[in-house]
Amino acid sequence: MGLLLSVGVLLLSLSASTATALCLLLAKPYLIILAVTAAFAWSLAMILASALWFAVPPLKSSAAWSLWLAVSAQECARLAMYETFAYMRKIGEGVEAFVRPGRANTLLSGLAVGLGFSSMSVLVNFCAVVADSYMTRTAVYIPSCNQINFFVAASALSLAHSVLHLCWGAVIWPLYESRQIRFKWGGCALVYCGHLFAALIGLTSANPGGCIVSLTVVWVEVVLAVILVGLFSRAYLADRIRVDTGSEQVRGPNRSRSSIGELPH
Repeated sequence: MGLLLSVGVLLLSLSASTATALCLLLAKPYLIILAVTAAFAWSLAMILASALWFAVPPLKSSAAWSLWLAVSAQECARLAMYETFAYMRKIGEGVEAFVRPGRANTLLSGLAVGLGFSSMSVLVNFCAVVADSYMTRTAVYIPSCNQINFFVAASALSLAHSVLHLCWGAVIWPLYESRQIRFKWGGCALVYCGHLFAALIGLTSANPGGCIVSLTVVWVEVVLAVILVGLFSRAYLADRIRVDTGSEQVRGPNRSRSSIGELPH
């Protein structure tokens, strides 16, 4: 029974990532390659963060410092991925094979990166949490939060972080390409703060009844993030289409369809 419950809630935690991959990314293989690369980058960032955590004793003093280190490592890995691809594009190393130009493809690339991050986050964090309490007296309910089943709480929190990773990827990847410095780094700071807040709010679960508070707050952030992504994506694509429409009037009707960022499969 415990094994079936663990597998069931794990699949629930991966539902957002799976749906995104099947509905949006699977038809374009280069996005799957990008997602796998992002998963590797997330893993590498966590390995480096763990090494730094062992090497610097003050980071072990509180869980908050550990979470700050993990969040910072993940965001640095995301930025490093973009800068690497941008450099490869400049020197002509064939990076267009899996990073396509155009605003629509930029949004999808951000989702692909978010997919890699969210999948690895769920697999590592959820499995680690469940493994610590599996087949123990705290496997169903924990003393600090006996209002909700432990597996259900862990699954709901993992699913929330999975959706947030997808949203952060869809927002921050286009921001990296922005030439407006204040808008670019202001948006990146907003994503970083949202990521850090979602991680730190989980610390309230150690207090009596804190899991209810943390789940509520995180899911409120999920709703706000989804709304933000919808508004941002609409404005981002509409602005590009408006620019391309104006260019088409100047250049004539023989403009390629890829000019609005929609490349053929």
